[in-house]
Amino acid sequence: MSAAQATGAGAAPPPPVEQASANPDPSNGVAAADPLILADDALQGRRLFEAQMYLDRLAADPRPEALLLRAELALLRGRPHEALALLARPGADSTPVCRTGAAAAMALLQVGRAEQASARSEALDSRCSADPFHWRTRGRISYARRDIPGALAAFRQALALQPSDPGIENDLAVSLIAAGDAEQAAGMLTELLRQAPEASDVSLNLDFANAMRGIEPVRRPQDDDQMWSIRLEMAGQGARQARRIKLAESLLARALLNRPRHDDALWQQYAEVAGRDD
Repeated sequence: MSAAQATGAGAAPPPPVEQASANPDPSNGVAAADPLILADDALQGRRLFEAQMYLDRLAADPRPEALLLRAELALLRGRPHEALALLARPGADSTPVCRTGAAAAMALLQVGRAEQASARSEALDSRCSADPFHWRTRGRISYARRDIPGALAAFRQALALQPSDPGIENDLAVSLIAAGDAEQAAGMLTELLRQAPEASDVSLNLDFANAMRGIEPVRRPQDDDQMWSIRLEMAGQGARQARRIKLAESLLARALLNRPRHDDALWQQYAEVAGRDD
């Protein structure tokens, strides 16, 4: 998730679309070379073209798990209506209930039906109480509905069930940012970035949290003008969230100077803070 999305700040790079993360049960007799297993592995690694290749081999496969994987791929590609249509097909209800419920809830959330998404997910609280992805999905839905205490509780439950999961930790950190706890969020994000220096979403969230604390980002050798501008923009949004208006104005002005192409949304953000002294 993105810190800018969490706080309702201006335009920012879109957050990754979520997917169900459970592996097919190894006791089900599916061979390791089965396209079903390979497609699932590719989906979890966000290797979408590879996942599509394996799913194409499963076009005539009667197993309902293949239907679920196609729905999850549609979600990752930003096509929630297609995912919902796939999950409504005969047989989809015989797939793993927690995983299918999570995919359906995320699809409902993405099409703007947050109340239905919440009801669908909450109905599985008892049955899926030991499933970390269920709680991560619950956290994302609560977060989208601006129920930050609910999001924090759900993400902490997910992390208790699946410790040291970087995706869940990032989501928890973003929720901490939304709750105003930039200090704790920055500590978590710093450790995540130490473990995975190329994680751009974590880096941008850390820029946001640090700017809330009054700390400006430092340009890295690998940052081209576009990435550096995006980092400055995220930091500007963080400073604005913490009402550090002068810092926000400075960061957004520098983001404009480094942005290769004209960006109306970025100009709007700058105009909203320029000249203010609160």
